[in-house]
Amino acid sequence: MSCGNSGRSDDEDQRQTYYAISNYTAVEDSQLSLSEGDVVDVLEKVNETWWWAEVEGETGYVPTNHLSETCPSEGVDRWQDVEYFSSYNTLKLHLEMLSDKPRTLAYRTAFETARAFIQGKVVLDLGCGTGILSVFSACLGDSRKVYAVEASDICEQAERVISHNSLSEKVSVIQTKAEDLELPEKVDLIVSEWMGTMLLFELMIESVLVARDKWLKPDGVMWPSEACLYLAPCSAHSVYNEKVMFWNDVYGFDFSPLIPVTQAEILGHPLHNHVLPEDDCLSPPATVARLLLKTATLEDIEKITSSFKFKITKDGK
Repeated sequence: MSCGNSGRSDDEDQRQTYYAISNYTAVEDSQLSLSEGDVVDVLEKVNETWWWAEVEGETGYVPTNHLSETCPSEGVDRWQDVEYFSSYNTLKLHLEMLSDKPRTLAYRTAFETARAFIQGKVVLDLGCGTGILSVFSACLGDSRKVYAVEASDICEQAERVISHNSLSEKVSVIQTKAEDLELPEKVDLIVSEWMGTMLLFELMIESVLVARDKWLKPDGVMWPSEACLYLAPCSAHSVYNEKVMFWNDVYGFDFSPLIPVTQAEILGHPLHNHVLPEDDCLSPPATVARLLLKTATLEDIEKITSSFKFKITKDGK
């Protein structure tokens, strides 16, 4: 891997130079394939997901999550840590997570129903963020001690929350990575909200497993205890009508020649932040991966292979 030189001239000041942090294979003609370390001159930041860019004289769309302003060869581990943890430094992302009521209420219910187990026990909240799971543990579970561990600077806000709720004697906020964590004792429960897009994106689970192997008692418990990744064929019919079929009648005029263009633009990219109605699933889901957090290993998540089949039960339109 080599980062090379962008070779930009003075009249190209409008461009911004980024670097490819991982390989990407284009899935349509309007996209560019990337190799780790490629110099990418961004010409237009079209949206949060795709930018129009030039690589070695070729122009096309590139995915933003494969780019960084820092060359990956200049300290890969350092770049990954800074880039990852800095994304959690502000409240914006934490507000989004806490606003996910099914997620947050599931954890709250767990602490409420398992109070008899948690009472008087020691809990490790890994990746505590603003501290909601630590508060649940101390108040609803009546744990004896909670170690709230957070690598990003948001831990300063967690400390403020803990202090404001008069929980400082029970909850200790520690700013460190899981791999560098040192505790005075083993813990009875490790709780973490590590799940990402497609379950494993961000790979925070690696840190959870490291902490488990070092700090969980032999009879300790992991929350969540099990995690599954499901796959199902689906039809986003309402989105298709809204984005594609729209061109059939634009204020009374036929703009249908634009349908192939919008199909290429929309169908070639993932649909982000779309809440999929259950009725849009064309068959029952298949289990692609199942992890038991008490026994899962790093090798289990490095490569996941699965065989599955679907019986389509409705028309995909």
